[in-house]
Amino acid sequence: MKKECAEAARPYTKELLAEHEIKKFSVHDMEQATFDDARGLLTSIQHELMALSERMGMQMILFTVRSTPESYGSPHIFYTDKHLSDFIEFTTKNSVADFSARMDRYVLSGVDDAVTNYNQEITRMKSRLAALIKQKLKEASLRPVRQLTYVNFKMNIMIPYRMLIKGWPLSKFCCPSDIGTRMEVQLCLTAWEMGTAYWHYMKKDEEYNVWLKEYHEGQLVQRVSSANDDSDGDTHRDIL
Repeated sequence: MKKECAEAARPYTKELLAEHEIKKFSVHDMEQATFDDARGLLTSIQHELMALSERMGMQMILFTVRSTPESYGSPHIFYTDKHLSDFIEFTTKNSVADFSARMDRYVLSGVDDAVTNYNQEITRMKSRLAALIKQKLKEASLRPVRQLTYVNFKMNIMIPYRMLIKGWPLSKFCCPSDIGTRMEVQLCLTAWEMGTAYWHYMKKDEEYNVWLKEYHEGQLVQRVSSANDDSDGDTHRDIL
């Protein structure tokens, strides 16, 4: 019975398979045509943007990424001035090509995965910054530092070890885990790696005593001016 049914269905099976192949190639041709249209439109848009840049003195950057894994093409970048791509490389520490590839993955994978990866990356960067600050402190201090404590930082580190931080790039010195944005973390990392932020040992008693006097006077002024002010006065680029 099964054999008879198979024989009876064979002509129709061939027709269905043939129709399936036609549809498959039709979809492929349609996607290819859509991609070609999009590429042509992008080229036209880029010419318009370049003309606008030359006419108005405006600079623009354009990213295109896929919306689904099945979409044709790959991430595409266009900019009217190289300073735009340099800015992305400086702020993200990724080439503009890598940045666009990550944007493409972000769109394809969804927000949750991207946010998780972003948070993990910031956590790793903060850990690296904390380790670097501690390492630089050990190298600069003449006395062994048992623990780098950020709570009551001046009382626990600066006064007993006679150490100052110079060139801190943010408005206020804080524990790396308390830094708000990835850009700020990267800015601090770069400063320590390049040596523009560093520990300074107050070797001379005169320098240390002058700093200590200014510190106590500053604390007194703060207590008098505002009993509710919780700031410890670390609001300068040099933590003095």
